[in-house]
Amino acid sequence: AVVMPSKLGPTNIPPLMALALGVPAIVSNAHKFDPEVQSRLQVGSSDTRAEWAEKIASSLQGKVKSQPFNLGLGKPTAQIQDVIQKFDASRQNW
Repeated sequence: AVVMPSKLGPTNIPPLMALALGVPAIVSNAHKFDPEVQSRLQVGSSDTRAEWAEKIASSLQGKVKSQPFNLGLGKPTAQIQDVIQKFDASRQNW
């Protein structure tokens, strides 16, 4: 799982990449997403350690299932797909 318990946002690329690959993503409530994306994420308060421990444990135990984004609720919105493609292109240059 991708785990982002940060208090700063919006750093949305790692969770979007995770969803595109079918990897569960656990993010803090500091991050904002479109409703279609938000419904596929586990969202926690950045201040609650016990909540994060529970979400991570659930992910490690396989209780959280995730399919690649375009196989679950439908294809990503054009805006999300554009962000992912631009990130992939810049990552290739790294």
